[in-house]
Amino acid sequence: MNTAFRHVALAAMCVLAAGSAFAGANVTFVQPEKFSDVPFSSSERDRLLNDLHQHFDKLAATLPPGQQLNVEVTDIDLAGQVKPNRFRGRDIRVMNGGADWPHMTLSYSVTQDGKVLKSGQDKLSDMAYQQHLNRYGSDDALRYEKGMIDQWFRERIAAR
Repeated sequence: MNTAFRHVALAAMCVLAAGSAFAGANVTFVQPEKFSDVPFSSSERDRLLNDLHQHFDKLAATLPPGQQLNVEVTDIDLAGQVKPNRFRGRDIRVMNGGADWPHMTLSYSVTQDGKVLKSGQDKLSDMAYQQHLNRYGSDDALRYEKGMIDQWFRERIAAR
């Protein structure tokens, strides 16, 4: 019985250690209702921002242990343009590859043990968003924005 208790305790400690090793990204969306281009409906806007937050979390998981990614998003302009669609009852986003590329304005920092390792402010954009390979499927509504964020992360955050 004592041995079984030790195994359970050890497993619980491993789970707790793994959970604390990755806390995710600390993402703040500053006044999202005033962003250049996000859904008007609060439920759709919340879903979109949650999806972006999860994406930042996924990228933060690749940082060395103990490092924390902090992001403050101050504006988002999604790829494409919203067009009314009276037949489906919902607006649709049309992407024609013209002057409708995605934009995002953010401030960031990477910290470890209370020390700032990197920080800055960036305006992300991908003018050629339809011209290069995208690892996200066509069923991902934020595939172009996620690709743009991935490139920013590789160049600014993960670069040594």
